Amino acid sequence: RYAPVSGDYNPIHLSALSARLFGFPCAIAHGLWTQARALAALQADGVPQAASLTTVFKRPVLLPASASLWQAQAEGGQTVFEVRDARGEHAHLRSELARQPFTS
Repeated sequence: RYAPVSGDYNPIHLSALSARLFGFPCAIAHGLWTQARALAALQADGVPQAASLTTVFKRPVLLPASASLWQAQAEGGQTVFEVRDARGEHAHLRSELARQPFTS
């Protein structure tokens, strides 16, 4: 369902069959979708007017899957978060969100 929205019809995301052709055991979740979903969960209190986000993608999310979201505050006020497997043992991605004051 993410492909029409993003315009990314990469076969590794579309089906298990097409993903296997590229060496994956099954389809994988799109990394940017995973990042956006985690960020949406963290923004329940409202979206900042300005922010920067840095992400490192560590391992694919094999579908179907359950995942967990972990977060902590870093020095300087940044929010560090990870999407991990359901048990919390392995990180799929790690991001740092720095909210910035709005200036006109």
